[in-house]
Amino acid sequence: MIIGFEKIAPNAPARIQLTKLYTGSDYIHAELFFESQYRAGLAARVSTKGVTLEPFPKIVEESEQWVFFRVPITDEREVWEYVQQYAGKEFSFRNIAAMVTGLSIVNPNARFCSELCYEVIRRFSLVPVADMPPHTVTPAILLEIVRNAGFERVSVTEL
Repeated sequence: MIIGFEKIAPNAPARIQLTKLYTGSDYIHAELFFESQYRAGLAARVSTKGVTLEPFPKIVEESEQWVFFRVPITDEREVWEYVQQYAGKEFSFRNIAAMVTGLSIVNPNARFCSELCYEVIRRFSLVPVADMPPHTVTPAILLEIVRNAGFERVSVTEL
């Protein structure tokens, strides 16, 4: 399994620019990719109005905007089966609001990108990662977690 982090595009809409401003990072999106399971990507996106599983090439159209790391797991099929429960869930602006404001308004039935990726990594990674409330994990924080855990960086050409 691979985790990818997408950099902000130069012509990104204002709402995306706000993400960069809030996190202080050019990496504004996180996504999981399954190598053995249909080469699909799992993400929570505003553009798809929630959590979707889509083909890798459709997601990573501009590969130079991404960095990828291999997530050490034992069985990708086990993760694939687990994430099926998230497919079709809505994108959670409420969880983002909870992160920003500190209010207890988390929607347990919705996710945003890095929240979803962090939950999966925390549950399945063979390498322990920092334990924190998933709705507080921005793409920038998750990238730091992945780097601190020593996950191997991989090239898009390897995928």
